[in-house]
Amino acid sequence: MCTSVSYRQSRLWVLLGLGTYFTLHCLMRPLLSQSLELDEAEQMLLSQGFCWGYTGQPPLYTWLQIGVFELTGRHILGLSLLKNLLLFLAYWFNYLTACRLFGDDGRRVALVTLSWFLVRQIAWEAQRDLSHSVIALALASASLFWIVRGLDRRGPLWYPLHGILLGLGVLAKYNFGLYLLAAHIALLTLPAGSKMLLNGRILIALLAMAAVVSPHVAWFLEHTASGLGSAHKLQISESVSHWATIGNLSIAVIDFLSPLWLVYAVLFWRHLQRMPELAPVDHTFIRRYVVAGFSLLALSVLGIGVGHVSDRWMTPLLFALPAAFFCSAVEIPERSYRWFRGIAVAAAMLVLLFSALRATLWPSLFGPTRLQFPFTEFAGQLVREGFTQGIVIADSAHVAGNLLHQIPALVAYTPSVGVFAFSRRPTTGNRLLVVWNAEKHREMPEKLVRYLRTAWSLQPEKLKPVYYSQPYRYSYRRMAVLGVVELVRDGP
Repeated sequence: MCTSVSYRQSRLWVLLGLGTYFTLHCLMRPLLSQSLELDEAEQMLLSQGFCWGYTGQPPLYTWLQIGVFELTGRHILGLSLLKNLLLFLAYWFNYLTACRLFGDDGRRVALVTLSWFLVRQIAWEAQRDLSHSVIALALASASLFWIVRGLDRRGPLWYPLHGILLGLGVLAKYNFGLYLLAAHIALLTLPAGSKMLLNGRILIALLAMAAVVSPHVAWFLEHTASGLGSAHKLQISESVSHWATIGNLSIAVIDFLSPLWLVYAVLFWRHLQRMPELAPVDHTFIRRYVVAGFSLLALSVLGIGVGHVSDRWMTPLLFALPAAFFCSAVEIPERSYRWFRGIAVAAAMLVLLFSALRATLWPSLFGPTRLQFPFTEFAGQLVREGFTQGIVIADSAHVAGNLLHQIPALVAYTPSVGVFAFSRRPTTGNRLLVVWNAEKHREMPEKLVRYLRTAWSLQPEKLKPVYYSQPYRYSYRRMAVLGVVELVRDGP
């Protein structure tokens, strides 16, 4: 373990560097646009109230978002604060893991820490618009550090905290289960790991994990259809060939590791050496974890016939690949180290720059995105017409969450989450607004029609919509259109 004064100084610099970097991202997001991205809008919608479960993703991120909103108010700063705090923790635990693996070898520690800035899903997409993948990464990174620490030293709190971390990971994202299995399979292949897991105190970890996840499991069993709401993304089909699945998986892995793998290939592959016969146990564990994780992923997608494999699903599995790579006997020449450090720092600065410009520069080059959708202008129209509180029923979480962000006194529902009894209620009146993105569907979408009939006892065919139009910001050649129906409900 790192014990030198130079290490303690470098740890302080890493802490300050990462803290400054993510603080800049956090403060910059509210200045970019007041329109929310997809995951941001979903969290604005779901955080209206506490539930043991919400949609096809576990609820931990939403629970934390509710807590942050208690401190910041229901503003975009609260969304940015939570995400960047989780990313900071993920990078920090990755750094701590590298310190335990490589001790005073500051070069390898720095290379592992900086490698994540060359993984697009972690460096860029996590900032752009991810939520559950971000918290899964943070918990996987923390859990891996705790396991590596436990291989060397286990105090009385190791087993309960191990179980709590695993339980929180399952509540973060369901594919965290693959990380859980891969880590423990890798441990079982090692004498020290087997001794850790076959210790009677592992029951404490299992009980702690069960206590954390059991309320959500009970909800999931009662709301199976909602809990499996994201299963359609897998595009499961018996007709999908194994070769097609393997091809999709390979492309997703390469995409996830880009451009990191290319930089590794140029700077380090020619310096690979023969593996030492007696590698440290934690080095062996990290390498076997990566192999076990990829093997489980491949068996899973082949076994259930997955037709689509997304690169972001790799995050809680392949995040440890940089550590595994440098656990191999890689010679690190001074020139290669300096080049890698420069490239990684430049990548981090580019991410910061692109994040600052994507609300203004991107639409002029590639067309408008969700950040340019004029929700502020649409909300202004509604407020001028007197709709300052009441109920909004929207076709999507993106529309509902954005209107809720602009008019906080509203209560918002969508077909996907409308069955849950949020604690927030409109303060006065029974005004109800039905809204959908009419740029995509001029007529009211069918799923919204069915939801109005079944959940609200409304007859949509009797409702006459009006259409609001506003130009996209920084792209006046394209108009955004919302379909709107307003009515007054009878009863409370």
